[in-house]
Amino acid sequence: MVVLSYNVQNLFDATDTGTEYAEFSAASGWDADSYYERLARLSRVIREASPRPDVIVMQEVENAGVVTDLI
Repeated sequence: MVVLSYNVQNLFDATDTGTEYAEFSAASGWDADSYYERLARLSRVIREASPRPDVIVMQEVENAGVVTDLI
């Protein structure tokens, strides 16, 4: 079994809820384009992992919706 553990370093979605770090708020320029670009980079890293992981563990993900978007 191969486990990939990845600290994605504060992966926040593009919705301001008041719980984000300042640099991930709309006021600081964090937006849907930035969010989806970061998801695309993360997706590429996971897809290109070798050997292919059976289990993926991610730390510092804001909520389950972020994982749904990544899938």
